[in-house]
Amino acid sequence: KHASNYSAFHGADQLAALTADAVRTHLAWIVAGSAAPPTPTTPTPPTTTGLTILDYACGPGALSKALLPYASSIHGIDVSQGMVDEYNKWASSLSTTTTTTAVVRATQGNLLEPTTTTTTTTTTTTAAPELMTAFDLAGISYGLHHMPDPVAAAAQLLRRLKPGTGVLLVLDFLPGHGHGHDHDHHAAVHATIAHHGFTADGLADILRAAGAADVCTRTLGELELGLGDDLRWMATVVMGRGTRPK
Repeated sequence: KHASNYSAFHGADQLAALTADAVRTHLAWIVAGSAAPPTPTTPTPPTTTGLTILDYACGPGALSKALLPYASSIHGIDVSQGMVDEYNKWASSLSTTTTTTAVVRATQGNLLEPTTTTTTTTTTTTAAPELMTAFDLAGISYGLHHMPDPVAAAAQLLRRLKPGTGVLLVLDFLPGHGHGHDHDHHAAVHATIAHHGFTADGLADILRAAGAADVCTRTLGELELGLGDDLRWMATVVMGRGTRPK
């Protein structure tokens, strides 16, 4: 419901810039997994192109924007129609603002809520069949801490990857940075928070418990975020990746 002013969230532009820099610097590590992550002084040049990408809980598209130069298609999904509308405004502008040939769009959906059909006993998700396509990369940026069961969420995203090569990428925050979600006057925001961040080891445990192989994590930079004029906190980003087994 706050989608149209999401970019006014204090630190949103800085977080988007940190996301873009982290993803692009680490792209070879994200895709390959086995290679050691680059140091700030020796970044790994991204050489991967033509990726089919699922951006889950996409919001206005920070992760999609970071990955756009390496994508042949990006499908964003968000439970909020407002966020989907903001994402698609950006996607619609690409033909006039960039030279990308990638197909980019977002749809409203929830891949994590199963429902049982009335004609069979098979449990399926609320997502349309097209959303079940095997992707090269599925990402969720700053959304896993909103998921009541992050292991189940990661497992659902792993299912949508190509067996043996598909990569799940998660960006979130470390815990213990006083990020103010539990201030009473921001109760609506607090109500959406299921976990107050993840340690690097904790994120790795989630990915392994979900069934991912070749799990690696990396702690990234710190920045100031905020809500309104009176609430600020420091947050540190953690990134993890894992591959769907064959």
